[in-house]
Amino acid sequence: MYFQQIRVDNISNKWAGSLQIGLTAMAISDSTSFSILPSQAGDLKTKATWIVTGSEVRKNGVTIKENYCPSLERLGLHSQVGVKRSADGNMHLFLNGEDMGVAATGIPKVSVL
Repeated sequence: MYFQQIRVDNISNKWAGSLQIGLTAMAISDSTSFSILPSQAGDLKTKATWIVTGSEVRKNGVTIKENYCPSLERLGLHSQVGVKRSADGNMHLFLNGEDMGVAATGIPKVSVL
């Protein structure tokens, strides 16, 4: 099974907030002007974008699911977080290799954030 994954290698005690991970249909390439991109993924509201932040799932900045998974704010050192679009168009989140189930449905073929 293939999915994009990151590992938490460092945690700053000066940071407050949540890791945000998800999928977008927005084309992001080397020619994309970074001035049009928001400072955080949760602020991508103009294109088809699905983000998990904290324990919520958001589509285009609007919460579509609450208490979806353990809060990403509580990830520990060496935790792993992954996201996958399945062949049937569902988005799944993985925490330390465990599938948290369907986060969102109807996802077109997308780019990973």
